[in-house]
Amino acid sequence: MIALITIGGNDPVQGLIQDSGAGIASFANTLDTFVQQLPIRPVVLGNVYDPTFGDDRRNFLWVEPAITRQNL
Repeated sequence: MIALITIGGNDPVQGLIQDSGAGIASFANTLDTFVQQLPIRPVVLGNVYDPTFGDDRRNFLWVEPAITRQNL
């Protein structure tokens, strides 16, 4: 048995993608607590890829790409 958790998509776009402090830290702590309490091992975490592939000209959000990439 394996637990697969994917993170991203709507979560970041709904606000976390532009957070530069407490929100993203709170999300990380909540996720860590959740994973630690899961009775299943191993746990595999995945995230949504950067669809711009590092090319800021492809930025489709209203947020500075550097902040977006760091939070993603």
